[in-house]
Amino acid sequence: RIQRRSPKLFDSDDDSLSTTSTGGLSDLTIAPEVEVEGSEDLVLDSYLDALYEKRGSTRENGLKGFINAFTSDVQHEFAESKNETLLDQFMKSMKRGSSVEVALAAHAAGLLAITIGAGEIAHKLMEDSIPNFCRACKIGLDAENYSMVLQSLAVVTFVGGNDFEETEKSMDLLWQQVLGTNKTQLALKAAAISAWAFLLTTVPTHRIDSHFHKKYLPMLSTLLEVDNRAVRIAAGEAIALIFDALDSKDESGDDSYLDPASLDVDNVLEMSILKQMKALSIEASGKGSSKKDLNSQRSSFRDFLASIEDGMKPEATVKLQNGDVVNVSTWIQIIQTNFLRHFLGGGFQKHMQANSLLHEVFNFTPNQEKQQALSAKEKRLYMSPNSAVSKARTQQRNKRRTAKLERVSSE
Repeated sequence: RIQRRSPKLFDSDDDSLSTTSTGGLSDLTIAPEVEVEGSEDLVLDSYLDALYEKRGSTRENGLKGFINAFTSDVQHEFAESKNETLLDQFMKSMKRGSSVEVALAAHAAGLLAITIGAGEIAHKLMEDSIPNFCRACKIGLDAENYSMVLQSLAVVTFVGGNDFEETEKSMDLLWQQVLGTNKTQLALKAAAISAWAFLLTTVPTHRIDSHFHKKYLPMLSTLLEVDNRAVRIAAGEAIALIFDALDSKDESGDDSYLDPASLDVDNVLEMSILKQMKALSIEASGKGSSKKDLNSQRSSFRDFLASIEDGMKPEATVKLQNGDVVNVSTWIQIIQTNFLRHFLGGGFQKHMQANSLLHEVFNFTPNQEKQQALSAKEKRLYMSPNSAVSKARTQQRNKRRTAKLERVSSE
């Protein structure tokens, strides 16, 4: 079981997921990906052919195939070469399909964005898909499928968004889901908060001003009182991220975000939030309460408080099975790791190792690439005509030739 920061994302019954605690946080060992069998091109083409079929179940199987293929490996060449066709078929499924097909198509679109990476193609993917995500948010999907749509919306925007205004539109849509879900849809509310917080990690610090503060903190404070631990922890993560951004402004001497008229109100609200968090960090167990969930909540809110009150940065280590290690040490990275780990599932390891988008997001270079880079450097060092080694060999040959000519001349 993985017990870090967001239990809704990291709790698992999969025995292949293990954790070794370091400090208050846990190391994450990612499960191996599932292999796609058969000739790769033929398999992917068969999934694409299935999306043209009239039978909904056949299209669903094709989408499941793409989800498995895009999760288990980085199919960059195929995705980039057929991006227009794939996007067109995914969007058709989001428009005409059942709730299951809509969720599968949304998931596939999110994976397509991650596979292609940031750039013009991903931006077009986002622009073309947002209307269908908006539509899907209004058609009454069940909670599980609805959650996948929200997660995929966040991923498509995360990869394809070019500026804050574009990101803000998706954040507003997600926030509407936070506000609109009722007491029977708490899992969906937690998913919406997590997706919103994931996009919040991309918002420039200067945008998190006093107006942003007043718009979101009161509701996030209310969510700390909801009778659902996943909702409370998701809200706590978002609050920790906002406070961290405000602290960064204080440290830089940037007080442009301060609104003097609202300082007293903000201070009262912040003190109230800290009081809520302290209560959640020591909450006693009750009848029917899960000890595992309770411990996760206590641990999470202790870390939130340590960050907000004492300035302690969160730290976690993601251990990949090939020996690579990814260190994360900010709330931005923690939230991004949690979210992408959940979205990619067992494929997170493969993508961390081979996907340049994730390398850029986490400022991470796999050991294999380092070794390849070193080998190339060594080739230049030892094999290039201009290398010191080559020059030394040339000098030695010239000396031998000169000595030989001298011997011939003396004879």
